[in-house]
Amino acid sequence: MDWKSHEARERLWGGDLPSEQLAHNEKISLDSLSARERQILGMAATGMLDKQIGPELGVSLNTLRTYWGRIRTKTGNFPRTVLAAAYVANEIKEELVTLGPVAHEGWVIDVQSMMLMASDSINDLHGLECGVPHPVPAYSLLYHPEDKEMAQKAIHRVISGDLESTHVIFRLALESGVEVINLMVRGEKDQSGKTVKVVGYRTRTLDCRADRDPQVRIGTWRRDVSANSLTVDDDFCEIVGIDRDVPDVMEAILNSLHPEDRETVRDFALKAALRGESSVQCDARVVKDDGSVVWVRTKARIERDLDGSILILGTVAAFR
Repeated sequence: MDWKSHEARERLWGGDLPSEQLAHNEKISLDSLSARERQILGMAATGMLDKQIGPELGVSLNTLRTYWGRIRTKTGNFPRTVLAAAYVANEIKEELVTLGPVAHEGWVIDVQSMMLMASDSINDLHGLECGVPHPVPAYSLLYHPEDKEMAQKAIHRVISGDLESTHVIFRLALESGVEVINLMVRGEKDQSGKTVKVVGYRTRTLDCRADRDPQVRIGTWRRDVSANSLTVDDDFCEIVGIDRDVPDVMEAILNSLHPEDRETVRDFALKAALRGESSVQCDARVVKDDGSVVWVRTKARIERDLDGSILILGTVAAFR
């Protein structure tokens, strides 16, 4: 599968990458990589897994892990998805359609590179540098979990050329509250009829829902890995629906979640710390006693002392 294909770009676009890591894509140098290492990175950029890359190259998984180790030694200890996106960003620099400043309240996507240039107000909202293009996934991190798949599929239908234009309404989950986005999306084609740019226009939306609650409840938690301790505040307990004095806080938290989300949440921050990341987030569903479901977003900042000990500081935000 060609990394320039719609399927490959959709895989890269659909991934949930931390915005601070997405910003590194064009700064990661691949110059020191060998031809084989670049080949492996290029295959990963198409969405291929190691179990597919190994047989294709005729090498074992252990040998492939050794190659990944060498790649990270030369480029930096970044997650696989970030390195793959960096490969794409480096490969298409000369082919990148010029993305100038965006005057309207919206954005422009270059379909060839899947880089997006947004207006300053949108970049400010997402905490991204203004005046420069960013990978498309950087703008989906704030999508409400219930709306994310729907919104991405609607926009990608225009990117792939299935639709000339579309209208999509979805929510952003912000710390200040839930914001409804009303988005008009249209494609621009070249003389051959191929979609080369996609333009998104945001229009103002009046939220008239009777049960609208703009405030997001936020709780905090702290995990000392060396001491094997986890502490949570009262707001956290209220959001998740647990007693602060339970013998095993982590087990109580996991039991409060939807069964499909428990493995996603279990040790997600610790795993990120062991991968060398400095921050991470995940979304999950809390199941209330009456059977209703509340989406929560957990963000964690990872701190390391000189002695190697790890401290994880996190927040949990609940929103409708």
